[in-house]
Amino acid sequence: MSLFPTTKILPTEDIIGREAFIRDVTRRTVEHQSVMIPGPRRIGKTAVATEILRRCRADHGALTASVDLFLQSTPEEFAKKLITAVLANQDSRILSVVQDSLAVISRWIQGSELVVRVLNSVEFRWLYHMDRMPQEELIEHALALPQTLAERQHRPVVILLDEFQDALAIGGQPLIKRMRAVWQQQPDTAYLFIGSQGSMMRALFGQTTQALYRFADILQLPDIPDDVWAQYIERKFVAQSMALKPGVVAEVLRNTSGHPYDTMKVCQAVYDIARDLNATQIDATIAWMALERATAELEAIFQSDLRGWDGTPHARRILVRLARNEPVYPPGVNAGQVKKAIDELMANGVIQRIGHGRYTFHEPMFQTYLADQE
Repeated sequence: MSLFPTTKILPTEDIIGREAFIRDVTRRTVEHQSVMIPGPRRIGKTAVATEILRRCRADHGALTASVDLFLQSTPEEFAKKLITAVLANQDSRILSVVQDSLAVISRWIQGSELVVRVLNSVEFRWLYHMDRMPQEELIEHALALPQTLAERQHRPVVILLDEFQDALAIGGQPLIKRMRAVWQQQPDTAYLFIGSQGSMMRALFGQTTQALYRFADILQLPDIPDDVWAQYIERKFVAQSMALKPGVVAEVLRNTSGHPYDTMKVCQAVYDIARDLNATQIDATIAWMALERATAELEAIFQSDLRGWDGTPHARRILVRLARNEPVYPPGVNAGQVKKAIDELMANGVIQRIGHGRYTFHEPMFQTYLADQE
């Protein structure tokens, strides 16, 4: 049983400590204001954004769609994915239809009242022929589709674009400029941008030279307070007829620093061990065993993160030095290369600057892991 889920988008009841933020962003987006939420991976951005979309639909009647740009590699792929996601909100059958071959689509659309009802004749033709459309025309239609549906159905539209910084890799500045040109003329559509490379996301929306400058409000996802974590954790265990001895929750939070993914991972390990031992009282020993188990499970993730930096000179060495609170500049290493590596580590949400020559890790258990490396 996954009492503390980590392998899927969190259910509404497991999203804690961010209610005011979710209400605020929901209000902004249904009022047609776009929002950008930067932040490193594994802090709950996607779960929060998904909950915002759910409330936009359930509470405000909005049309919503979600596209993960991390999974796209060309402008055409992005355009088709956006079309599919937007139209799937009209009828779930359209999702599979758009993804099918042209031959299957051709058979399916024969006399289909559903398609005629959902799409006007122009949209119907470009959907049918989109595999053979010129790239620019396909992108233009994809970017314009949300507002078209908003006007036809007299409903707000909210589109979630996950890992949005990858738009640069997909289509570069020409795609970003095309987005701005189309989107700024959409009074009934809002975009919710999230991305794990915070520095790049802030540059896209915060630098005057960028096409998307001030296109979206830039909001930081708040941390979850320790007291909120404690209430949530204790409530979860009480529901399983388990009691936490004094100090156990505080010890868990001390080790994880309240990092959302890691805290859930350790708490799940606590639950699994207690259940295996048929324990109804969870003490410091079980908490220590759970930390060891969770750290072992996180090792694969941390190793993968480290391998991702093999192409950046000195990045791994710098991370280990920072984890051990050693001077950031290794002896004999060019200062320019060190600065470049640090800038990339900050841009990718691994570390953040807290003062002159001082940095902290976004994920404290990653720091602990690195500090123990040989």
